[in-house]
Amino acid sequence: MVAASFGRGFFVLDDYSPLREMTAETLTQKAKLFAPRTAKWYVPKSEIGNTGADYYFAENPTFGAVFTVYFSEGYTSMKQARQKQEKKLNDKKANVPFPGWEALQEEQLETPPGAWIAIQDAQGNVVQNVSVRPKKGTQRVAWNLRHSSIRPIRMGRSGGRGYGFGGPLAMPGTYTASLFVEENGAVNQVGEAVSFEVKPLREGVLKGISYEEFDAYRTQHTALMQESYALEDALIKSNTLLKAYKQSAERTTALPGALMGEIAAAEKALQALNEAVEGNAAREEVGERNPPNVSTHLSVASRGLSTTYGPTALHKKSLKLAQKMMQELAPKIQNVRRNLARFRSQTQSSWSPLYHGFQIEDHNLDKKTSPRGGFFIWKRRCVIHTAPSQNKEPLQEGDQKCRRQFLHNSPRFYR
Repeated sequence: MVAASFGRGFFVLDDYSPLREMTAETLTQKAKLFAPRTAKWYVPKSEIGNTGADYYFAENPTFGAVFTVYFSEGYTSMKQARQKQEKKLNDKKANVPFPGWEALQEEQLETPPGAWIAIQDAQGNVVQNVSVRPKKGTQRVAWNLRHSSIRPIRMGRSGGRGYGFGGPLAMPGTYTASLFVEENGAVNQVGEAVSFEVKPLREGVLKGISYEEFDAYRTQHTALMQESYALEDALIKSNTLLKAYKQSAERTTALPGALMGEIAAAEKALQALNEAVEGNAAREEVGERNPPNVSTHLSVASRGLSTTYGPTALHKKSLKLAQKMMQELAPKIQNVRRNLARFRSQTQSSWSPLYHGFQIEDHNLDKKTSPRGGFFIWKRRCVIHTAPSQNKEPLQEGDQKCRRQFLHNSPRFYR
């Protein structure tokens, strides 16, 4: 459908199928998710390069499965509702009353409203939850035809090995999408699920592996990547703890002893483990190639999920080599962690300083006090990265049940 605007230009609506369903009855519903067109399966790329301002290029159609979502009323938080009312009073130059400290505190503790489109495959497995702004009116949201990212969540920074801006490619086939809305901490499905197809843009000249083999490789690769992230996380925490124990041993009330020598030996062991996982830092600094390590093998294995052709024999071999190297490193890391536990016991028995951020887990959080006289406040907030349908109960801050549910359902973990 094309609409002109009296010589100022014209607008093209490429998919007007939702208009056919926007009846008077539909517009009275709380929210509505419309079925998308068949999504074209390919890997988008750009070959334009840096052309500056010399060339004009119109935007391509949005990649992926594009959904049209309608909300009859927007979902606003208590703070947004208060600010909206205060703006009206300001426009009238009227007095704006103070809401009260309790009301402001309640605003801070409120769970903001949210919405998601849950994508599920033909077997009912949740592939990804696409975030939607629950605002009044009609909007379009695209699913990038990928699984959810499995990269660890690093608070305050981003990065890490992965698949660029998302998880691996989802396979062509039939999918369903459902709209979920969170209001006052409760998540509920709104309306019925819609079905849609994902089909290849074209058949390649070279036939790759089957979709079933591709998905099986993705499952194996995802599991190994999770192990590698856990391994990397264990090394980071071990390095941090070892530095803390070293400082604590220097400030202990006991006489200097063999502990400092044992800590130095543990430092060398950790350096060797870091080199086996990430390579030699001195070599990388000057651009010298490192011998193959866990990271390089995983990097090659990940490239098998970056194309529609699928993984080759080289990618599969790299995955097996990475798995073998990680299995060999596992007992060495366990030995280092046992030494760390022993260092901790020795430093604590000598009334050394506490290690901020690492000893909270050892104390009774219900009592909020520690045997060493420290006072701790534990506060967590559950975040939905899994199927919204699995989180229908209101999520409470500091709730142990919520934490267990989140860790069980989510494929990602925090650092």
